Amino acid sequence: MRRLPSASLARLVLLLDSMKSGILRSSLLSLTCLGTLGACQLDSFEPGDGVMRIANEDPAKDVRLDQLGIICESDYIVTGTFVPGAVAQPDDMNGCWPVGTWTITATPEFVGCSPQPEVPTDLIYEVTFDEDASTINVTYVSDPGAERVNLKISTAGDGLCHGSMEHFGLDFGVWSVNPTLQLDNTLLGIGKFSLYDEEPF
Repeated sequence: MRRLPSASLARLVLLLDSMKSGILRSSLLSLTCLGTLGACQLDSFEPGDGVMRIANEDPAKDVRLDQLGIICESDYIVTGTFVPGAVAQPDDMNGCWPVGTWTITATPEFVGCSPQPEVPTDLIYEVTFDEDASTINVTYVSDPGAERVNLKISTAGDGLCHGSMEHFGLDFGVWSVNPTLQLDNTLLGIGKFSLYDEEPF
């Protein structure tokens, strides 16, 4: 029997005039979205704006950030809903079936950056099935041309669908959300914004 691919990858690259003209690598950028499906724009934070780390109650976490070259990090709680798509799961494929619309809301749990760069907290992803290639494809619907993203859906031993959606800024900020599709079609998980002191990947 065929299994649902453990990971399907979709990449979207932001093409901006500002990128073409050469944004300074020392300029910190973040993404602000207006409305769930609204246009997004990048806000810049120059080094002089002083984005700093808010100390964690657990000193070991700050040690970890220093070791990884992370200036600051903020944690989010991810919730949402899943609407199944029109394509039913083939009889010869087992495991979870993520095809449909994933609508996600991220709520701050711990803000570790001051000031906290804006990140999109209302996100919509469309998961489709390519029958010819037997692959699962993920698209960032909220603003497919506004940023570079790394998206994948995988199935684990618990039989649930696990999403890994990473959003990369033009500089050193990484915004990731990790929702898990529950049996009742709700989405639960965590999110994290990490600001690195150099290109992380």
